[in-house]
Amino acid sequence: MEEAELMKERLQFITEKHRVQELIRHKKQELDQEKLKLKHLKKKSLREQWLSDSSHNAPGSSSEQQTRSLLLSIYRVEKEIEALEREEAIVSKNESFILERLRAVEKSTQDIIKEAHDAFVPGKTTLGMVQQRNP
Repeated sequence: MEEAELMKERLQFITEKHRVQELIRHKKQELDQEKLKLKHLKKKSLREQWLSDSSHNAPGSSSEQQTRSLLLSIYRVEKEIEALEREEAIVSKNESFILERLRAVEKSTQDIIKEAHDAFVPGKTTLGMVQQRNP
Protein backbone atom coordinates (compact mmCIF):
# COMPACT_ATOMS: atom_id res chain seq x y z
CA MET A 1 0.00 0.00 0.00
CA GLU A 2 2.84 2.36 0.84
CA GLU A 3 4.28 1.71 -2.59
CA ALA A 4 1.08 2.94 -4.27
CA GLU A 5 1.08 6.12 -2.19
CA LEU A 6 4.71 6.79 -3.03
CA MET A 7 4.02 6.24 -6.73
CA LYS A 8 1.14 8.71 -6.52
CA GLU A 9 3.34 11.30 -4.77
CA ARG A 10 6.09 10.82 -7.31
CA LEU A 11 3.65 11.30 -10.18
CA GLN A 12 2.45 14.53 -8.57
CA PHE A 13 6.03 15.80 -8.26
CA ILE A 14 6.78 14.88 -11.87
CA THR A 15 3.63 16.70 -13.00
CA GLU A 16 4.58 19.76 -10.96
CA LYS A 17 8.10 19.66 -12.35
CA HIS A 18 6.79 19.63 -15.93
CA ARG A 19 4.44 22.52 -15.13
CA VAL A 20 7.32 24.59 -13.74
CA GLN A 21 9.55 23.72 -16.71
CA GLU A 22 6.81 24.89 -19.07
CA LEU A 23 6.52 28.17 -17.15
CA ILE A 24 10.29 28.63 -17.37
CA ARG A 25 10.20 28.03 -21.12
CA HIS A 26 7.39 30.55 -21.51
CA LYS A 27 9.22 33.16 -19.39
CA LYS A 28 12.41 32.69 -21.38
CA GLN A 29 10.50 33.31 -24.60
CA GLU A 30 9.00 36.43 -23.04
CA LEU A 31 12.48 37.55 -21.99
CA ASP A 32 13.83 37.06 -25.51
CA GLN A 33 10.97 39.12 -26.92
CA GLU A 34 11.59 41.94 -24.43
CA LYS A 35 15.30 41.98 -25.25
CA LEU A 36 14.50 42.12 -28.96
CA LYS A 37 12.11 45.04 -28.38
CA LEU A 38 14.83 46.84 -26.42
CA LYS A 39 17.35 46.28 -29.19
CA HIS A 40 14.97 47.71 -31.80
CA LEU A 41 14.11 50.65 -29.58
CA LYS A 42 17.77 51.51 -29.08
CA LYS A 43 18.39 51.34 -32.84
CA LYS A 44 15.37 53.52 -33.47
CA SER A 45 16.48 56.03 -30.86
CA LEU A 46 19.98 56.25 -32.33
CA ARG A 47 18.57 56.68 -35.82
CA GLU A 48 16.24 59.47 -34.66
CA GLN A 49 19.08 61.14 -32.82
CA TRP A 50 21.28 60.99 -35.89
CA LEU A 51 18.50 62.31 -38.14
CA SER A 52 17.69 65.18 -35.85
CA ASP A 53 21.40 65.93 -35.70
CA SER A 54 21.16 66.71 -32.01
CA SER A 55 23.86 65.59 -29.68
CA HIS A 56 21.50 64.97 -26.80
CA ASN A 57 17.88 63.97 -26.32
CA ALA A 58 15.59 65.90 -24.08
CA PRO A 59 15.31 64.24 -20.69
CA GLY A 60 12.14 62.26 -20.28
CA SER A 61 11.67 61.59 -23.98
CA SER A 62 9.31 58.76 -24.88
CA SER A 63 12.09 56.52 -26.17
CA GLU A 64 13.98 56.88 -22.88
CA GLN A 65 10.82 56.05 -20.97
CA GLN A 66 10.20 53.04 -23.17
CA THR A 67 13.81 51.95 -22.69
CA ARG A 68 13.49 52.19 -18.91
CA SER A 69 10.19 50.34 -19.02
CA LEU A 70 11.69 47.54 -21.12
CA LEU A 71 14.75 47.30 -18.85
CA LEU A 72 12.49 46.98 -15.81
CA SER A 73 10.41 44.37 -17.59
CA ILE A 74 13.54 42.40 -18.53
CA TYR A 75 14.78 42.55 -14.94
CA ARG A 76 11.38 41.39 -13.63
CA VAL A 77 11.21 38.45 -16.04
CA GLU A 78 14.80 37.41 -15.21
CA LYS A 79 13.89 37.36 -11.50
CA GLU A 80 10.76 35.33 -12.23
CA ILE A 81 12.85 32.81 -14.17
CA GLU A 82 15.33 32.55 -11.28
CA ALA A 83 12.47 31.92 -8.82
CA LEU A 84 10.97 29.27 -11.11
CA GLU A 85 14.34 27.56 -11.50
CA ARG A 86 14.70 27.45 -7.70
CA GLU A 87 11.20 25.98 -7.46
CA GLU A 88 12.09 23.38 -10.09
CA ALA A 89 15.20 22.40 -8.12
CA ILE A 90 13.12 21.93 -4.96
CA VAL A 91 10.52 19.84 -6.79
CA SER A 92 13.28 17.72 -8.37
CA LYS A 93 14.89 17.17 -4.99
CA ASN A 94 11.57 16.10 -3.47
CA GLU A 95 10.87 13.81 -6.40
CA SER A 96 14.30 12.21 -5.99
CA PHE A 97 13.63 11.70 -2.28
CA ILE A 98 10.30 10.00 -3.05
CA LEU A 99 12.01 7.84 -5.69
CA GLU A 100 14.58 6.67 -3.13
CA ARG A 101 11.81 5.83 -0.64
CA LEU A 102 9.95 4.01 -3.40
CA ARG A 103 13.00 1.95 -4.26
CA ALA A 104 13.36 1.05 -0.59
CA VAL A 105 9.83 -0.39 -0.36
CA GLU A 106 9.56 -1.71 -3.90
CA LYS A 107 9.81 -5.46 -4.15
CA SER A 108 12.21 -6.81 -6.70
CA THR A 109 11.43 -9.80 -8.88
CA GLN A 110 13.85 -11.87 -6.83
CA ASP A 111 12.06 -10.88 -3.60
CA ILE A 112 8.70 -11.97 -5.03
CA ILE A 113 10.15 -15.30 -6.25
CA LYS A 114 11.76 -15.86 -2.84
CA GLU A 115 8.48 -15.17 -1.03
CA ALA A 116 6.63 -17.54 -3.35
CA HIS A 117 9.30 -20.19 -2.88
CA ASP A 118 9.21 -19.80 0.93
CA ALA A 119 5.39 -19.98 0.93
CA PHE A 120 5.40 -23.09 -1.26
CA VAL A 121 4.45 -26.27 0.59
CA PRO A 122 5.49 -29.47 -1.21
CA GLY A 123 2.63 -31.83 -1.99
CA LYS A 124 -0.05 -29.14 -1.94
CA THR A 125 -0.85 -27.74 -5.31
CA THR A 126 -3.98 -26.04 -6.44
CA LEU A 127 -4.28 -28.61 -9.22
CA GLY A 128 -4.16 -31.44 -6.67
CA MET A 129 -6.80 -29.73 -4.58
CA VAL A 130 -9.11 -29.44 -7.55
CA GLN A 131 -8.62 -33.11 -8.41
CA GLN A 132 -9.42 -34.15 -4.85
CA ARG A 133 -12.71 -32.25 -4.89
CA ASN A 134 -13.86 -33.90 -8.11
CA PRO A 135 -13.28 -37.70 -7.68
